[in-house]
Amino acid sequence: MQPYKLPLSFDPIQLTRELEQFNEIEWNSTSNKSAIILTSVGGTINWDFAISGSLKSTIFLERCSYVKQILNSLDIPISRCRFTKFTVEQLNYHWFRHVIIYVPIITKCTLSHRDNNIQMLPGEAWIFDNNQPYNIDVNNSLLAIEIPRNSQYNTLLNKNISHLENYSESVNLTSYQFEILRPSEIQQLTTAILDEVKITKIPTFDILVTVIEDFNKQWQKVFIKFGHNSNGELAYQDLIAYFNKQIILKVRKWLLPQGNGIYAINIISSMLWMSPPQPKRLSRNLLTKKRLQVKPAVHKDVVYRSLKQELNRNLRPNQIDILAACDSLVNLQEIQLITRLKSDEIITIVQKLLAMRLLTEEFQCPKFNQPIFIVSAPRAGSTLLFNTLSLFSDLWTIGEESHELIESIPTLHPSYRNFDSNCLSATEATTKISMILQQRFIRELQNRDGNSYLNFPVKQRPNKIRFMEKTPKNALRIPFLKAVFPQAIFIYLYRDPKENINSMMEFWRSRRFIAYQPLPDWPYSNWSFLLIPGWRKLAGCSIAEIAAYQWQTANNYIKNDLQKLPESDWCFINYADLIGKPKETIYKISKFAKLNWDSQIEQTLSNPLPISPMTLSAPSPDKWLKHAEEINEAIVKLG
Repeated sequence: MQPYKLPLSFDPIQLTRELEQFNEIEWNSTSNKSAIILTSVGGTINWDFAISGSLKSTIFLERCSYVKQILNSLDIPISRCRFTKFTVEQLNYHWFRHVIIYVPIITKCTLSHRDNNIQMLPGEAWIFDNNQPYNIDVNNSLLAIEIPRNSQYNTLLNKNISHLENYSESVNLTSYQFEILRPSEIQQLTTAILDEVKITKIPTFDILVTVIEDFNKQWQKVFIKFGHNSNGELAYQDLIAYFNKQIILKVRKWLLPQGNGIYAINIISSMLWMSPPQPKRLSRNLLTKKRLQVKPAVHKDVVYRSLKQELNRNLRPNQIDILAACDSLVNLQEIQLITRLKSDEIITIVQKLLAMRLLTEEFQCPKFNQPIFIVSAPRAGSTLLFNTLSLFSDLWTIGEESHELIESIPTLHPSYRNFDSNCLSATEATTKISMILQQRFIRELQNRDGNSYLNFPVKQRPNKIRFMEKTPKNALRIPFLKAVFPQAIFIYLYRDPKENINSMMEFWRSRRFIAYQPLPDWPYSNWSFLLIPGWRKLAGCSIAEIAAYQWQTANNYIKNDLQKLPESDWCFINYADLIGKPKETIYKISKFAKLNWDSQIEQTLSNPLPISPMTLSAPSPDKWLKHAEEINEAIVKLG
């Protein structure tokens, strides 16, 4: 589509007045964008795409009566709208469904499209297709108005829109629809990919044809079942993941940089993007690896034992010799007598084997004195609370959640119970299991300075410790934890369901924090968060419904199990208080748990609490409004 001048003209002076009422703080900026957002998903200040939720006016549009006039003068339902500095939008699915109208405000702009230069004057309205390459030379702001691509803008009449004082009519915004590509559109886009790679002579063309045909058939099958319905989102996610892995990785280097093939793969792969991609953060696995780069301490006054299950062929001969020597309990001096290696070399190898979890120090377990467990639904703010409490000098933690530490014990893994759930009862807390679990925690213990418990000389290790742990799956394991740690006390962290469910939805969609992949009897490729009783009946439900059921089940289990304990064994904390009154809330917890309040805690709580490293997008109490319809509907279904 060529840039097209609409037969409308607006008052640039009035637009300037409305633009200049906003101060610098009110401009929302990212690494490559800056805007005053006037309409958005949920009416909050965000950059989410229209597939994410219902469009609403923001508080900023209510201050711009003339912009409202302009939007209604188009006689077309409006999608997103903003005052903006021009940026080249990234090619993605959102622009497959939308076009954009730019209105220069203060000075003229020069549009470069292919070999043409077009002058855009203040107050003129120009419509653009963001799927086509163009550039605007502009030093001032524009009014950007997005409309559905199928809008009847060609029928607009020639009009000059004068400013009306006190104009207050609401703007006609597009209605929400979870709209994905139809099978015919998938067929058209994948044909464009094949046509291009055939010209560039990809050597695996015949195989690629078969893979794409299979992808198209699977897409049609899922579309027949779900159509444009969010209940099919997980199924569509799986197919897009398949497309990314089996097609994009094989064809990208054979596609022309500005060709139809690149256009097609960008449209398909971005179909379920709810917002522009976020900067990548370190994954939990990478954070763990980073922590494990610290070399374990080696002590002369302890004995070591081999943990190897089978010979690792990648080990060096000297490493194998030391593991063999440690088949029975031996100290460093005895290892030297058996292997004839030098002392310094033994220490280096023992450090490496300890880090590889092939060797362990035999130690005397300290007593767990009133260990603290934070229990909550996933995404309730437990990481923020855990990180804050970890700064108390009394407390030892393992620095992260205990998923693998617990579930690598075969009888504690959900597969042992046919993957029915993550629930664990007191029955599973046998004497042997309790001892193994306590030892595993001790091996990972660290204080607030990050110093490992086992890195201290034996005589400097405390014989009693205050241990703190948080893993969201433990919402289903309170009876088990109380049996393993009879002195355990619990902090129940509760978050408003709408905020909590929204955050869980965001993580489900990110596909970054996967609990089980694959999960038997689950028709999709992965499962996120805790495995709740009755999860199998959630197949075919929307992500909002799954997250709502997880939230409800987690909180119900916590409440029911804690009510069976003495009141002195647990404390209720509201996430809103943790955020709104952090110092008072942490002080309440410190009194409950009998923690020592020192200058480091005082200094930390004199400043706003930091953003949790597990956060995907900037925190905001009204962020859930973007998905308000989905969430409210899911909560109603909970009954």
